[in-house]
Amino acid sequence: MMKAGIITTILLMLVLPVSAKTGNNKVNIDNKDSQLLFNNLTTTIYSKYIDKGKGLSLESLTEKLFLNNRNLQINNLDLNAAQGRLLQSGLLLNPAFEIETGTNTLIDRGSDYDLNLTYSQPIELFGKTGKRYKVAELQLEALKNDIQFRNQQYISSISNQYINTLVEAESLKLAEQLFNLNKKLLKLTEDKYINGDTSKFDVNLIRIEVGRLNSRQILAENRVKTSLFKLKTLLGIDINQDLKLSGNLFSTDLLPDTIKLQQFQDAALKIRYDLKAVNINQDVAQERINQLEAEASPNINIIGKYIRQKSTFENTPVGPITNTDNTISAGLSFELPISNRNQGNIAEAEAIFNQSKFRKELLELEVKRDITLAYSNLQSAKQSLLLYQNQILKDSRENLWITHGTNELGEQDLLYVIIEQTRLAEVQKEYIEALKQYNSSVIELETALGAPLQTILSELKGERK
Repeated sequence: MMKAGIITTILLMLVLPVSAKTGNNKVNIDNKDSQLLFNNLTTTIYSKYIDKGKGLSLESLTEKLFLNNRNLQINNLDLNAAQGRLLQSGLLLNPAFEIETGTNTLIDRGSDYDLNLTYSQPIELFGKTGKRYKVAELQLEALKNDIQFRNQQYISSISNQYINTLVEAESLKLAEQLFNLNKKLLKLTEDKYINGDTSKFDVNLIRIEVGRLNSRQILAENRVKTSLFKLKTLLGIDINQDLKLSGNLFSTDLLPDTIKLQQFQDAALKIRYDLKAVNINQDVAQERINQLEAEASPNINIIGKYIRQKSTFENTPVGPITNTDNTISAGLSFELPISNRNQGNIAEAEAIFNQSKFRKELLELEVKRDITLAYSNLQSAKQSLLLYQNQILKDSRENLWITHGTNELGEQDLLYVIIEQTRLAEVQKEYIEALKQYNSSVIELETALGAPLQTILSELKGERK
C-alpha cells in the first residue's frame, strides 16, 4: 500500500503542475486562433518572391514560355519546313526545252546548218501527285500534333518548376515565421533575465534556437532563389530579371470523388496529342505504301520537235542551190518497269506500317498505366495533405502557442517551448513534403491526361449533364 501511495504521489506531482500551469490561463490561450496568429507574423523575405495579388500565375508563365523559349520557336520552324514540303509535293513536274544547232561554217566554210528545238513534258500517271500530296498533308498534321505534345511537355516542366518554387517559398515562410516568433521570445527572455526572473541558461538556450532558425531561414531563401533561376532558364528569360510568383497552389478540392479512373483513361485516349500523332502516322504509312505502288508504274513523256535544216549544193549545172527543210514531229517516251518496280521501298513501307500499329497499342497501354499511377498518387497525396492541414499542423501550432503563452506568464519552462517548437518544425517539414507531393501529383496527372485537369473535369461534368 505504501508503495502504491508513493507512485500515486509522484504521478500527482507530475500532473498537477502542468494543470496549474495551463489551468488559470487556458481560456485565454484557447481563444487564440493559432493559424491567424502565425499568418500575422511578418514574412518580409518571403514577400520578396511571392505576391498573392501582383505575382505571376502559372498561366502568365506559360505565355512567357511561348514568347521566349527557343526550343518552342525551333518547333515552329519544323512546322514551316513541313508546310514547305507539302507545297512542293503538289507541284507538277517541269517541262524541258532543248535547243540544238549545227553548222559546217567552221570546218569548210560552208553555209549549211541544222536547228533542232525539242519540248518535252513529263506527266505522272496513276494519281502519283495526289498520293504524294496526301502523304505530305498527313505528315504535316502528324507534326502539328507532335509539336503540341512537345509543347505540353515544356508546360509540364514549367508547372513542376513553378510548384517546386512555391513549395520552397512555403518552407521559407514557415522558417521565417518561426524565426520571428523566437526573436520575440528571446527579447522577452532577456528582459526576464535582467529582472532576475530567469537564468542565463534560458537566455543561451533561446539564442541557440534563434541562431538555428536564422540559419534555416538563410538556406530556405537560397533554395527559393535557386528554384527561381531554374524557372527563368526554362522560360528563356534573363536570370537577373525580377520575377515574383502569385503563390497559388492547387486546391485539395480540385479532384472530386465522383470522377472515376476509367473516365480519366477514356478522356486521355481521345485528347492526347501524341496518340493523335501515332494514329495519323499510321495513316501516313498506309498512304506511303499507296504512293510507292503508284510510283512503280512508269510516267509518260510527251515530246514535240521542230527541225530546220539548210543545205547548199555548190556544183550544179545552174549554180549553187539552197534547200531548206522544216519538220515538226511529236512522240511519247516512257520507262519499262522490268526489274525495278519499287519492291524494296514498298517492303520497307509495309514494315513501317506494321510498326506503327504496335506503337499505337504500346502507347495506349502506357497512357493507361501513367494515368492509373498518377491518379493513385494524387488520391493518397490528397488524403495525407488534408490530415496535415486539418489536424496535425493545426494542433502542433496550437500547442506551441500554448507553451509560448504559459512561458510568458512564467508558468512553463523554456525547455518545453523548445521541445514543442522542434516538434512543430518537424511537422512543418513533413507538411511541406505532403504539399509538394500533392501539387506534383496534380501535374503528373495533367501530364498523363495531356490537358489541364480543370479542363478535363469540365468536359466530364458536361458529358454527365
